[in-house]
Amino acid sequence: MCRRPWPLLVLFALGCGAKSGIGTPPPCATVDDCAPVPFCGPVPACLDGYCALGEPRVCDDGSACTEDACDEAARACVFAIRDGDRDGYGDASCGGDDCDDADPSVHPGALERCTGGVDEDCDARTDCSDLDCAGDPACEGCMPEGCLDGLDDDCDGLVDCADSDCADDPECCRPSEVRCADARDDDCDGLVDCLDDDCMRDPRCCVATDEVCNGLDDDCDGVADDGVGCYFLDGEPLAAITTTTCGRAWYSYGDPDTASANPVPDVRRADEVVLLVQEGPCGANVAVIADTTNDGDGGRLTAALSITPRTAGGIVQSDEAGPRPECSYDARAGRGSCDWRWEPCCTDGVLLGEMTEDFCVEVTLTLPEGVRRVFVLDGVDPPIERSFGEPIEICGQRVPAVP
Repeated sequence: MCRRPWPLLVLFALGCGAKSGIGTPPPCATVDDCAPVPFCGPVPACLDGYCALGEPRVCDDGSACTEDACDEAARACVFAIRDGDRDGYGDASCGGDDCDDADPSVHPGALERCTGGVDEDCDARTDCSDLDCAGDPACEGCMPEGCLDGLDDDCDGLVDCADSDCADDPECCRPSEVRCADARDDDCDGLVDCLDDDCMRDPRCCVATDEVCNGLDDDCDGVADDGVGCYFLDGEPLAAITTTTCGRAWYSYGDPDTASANPVPDVRRADEVVLLVQEGPCGANVAVIADTTNDGDGGRLTAALSITPRTAGGIVQSDEAGPRPECSYDARAGRGSCDWRWEPCCTDGVLLGEMTEDFCVEVTLTLPEGVRRVFVLDGVDPPIERSFGEPIEICGQRVPAVP
């Protein structure tokens, strides 16, 4: 019998006793020298002069709106529009012509039932308003809804614009897209169902992406902003600096500048004070850093601090935290203060954290010497200027991730 002793790659087999040795793969200069293989199987390769099979072929166009497959007969990857209810018609939320992505009995060409208020065949007409129901006993004496005559023409108990059959009538336009899977332009803005931004929160219109803090359910699990930290400056959204290290390592007091904070990326600003949120694996931190190193002048600054709730965090790192620390914090009261004085060689500041629950930190900076302005960093956006003497409130909240 032939053996295949190569554990890392599945190799092309030769007949037993081939010249290159039992179980030895065929030699090759390029992949064209190797025997044909099924298109949908492992991808062939020429490695180190021998034919080999690598990883299985992956058909993935990266879109949540397609169902990806490998077609051996066509020797190609195929990408069909998503059909969530398996009725043979693409989801409306992905641009398909199915007017109800959750009901397999509703799709173009389905049999229209003449009662029940459902547009089974997706022709924008329901029950007795649908010409398919002409002659049905349930529709005797009924006709398509007139929309502006004050009568229940189609005998479904709904009159004029209250009837979904009138959703596309210009006289019946709604303030927004009301139904997000009925193939109708309810608000007459030219956009139907999931193509209309009004339907962004409808689960049937959700295309899953990574969750970010924006008030939307990006990952389609039914909960907005779950599993991510959301931060705010005086009530307005604020972007954090995200790192793979915990706060103390990120702040890196004393290395390489022995009497300075040494954050990476370097957010320090000459003759200015910066505040920011740093988020790492140990939680969120609020940092205050004054000045840069070796800029020719030193300075002084005082701060009043508070953390709400008081159990949310405390001082993680304080510059010059020896027997007479520049910063102190009373955990019972949730309040603290700092009195910083630094030389031209150095910076000064404090790191408050590590917060793993909802929190608010308020910082008021006073008596500035050697620093001219205060900025709060906002991710890659321009920093936000604040003033000495005014309270600066930075809050964070975290919705638990949905399992």
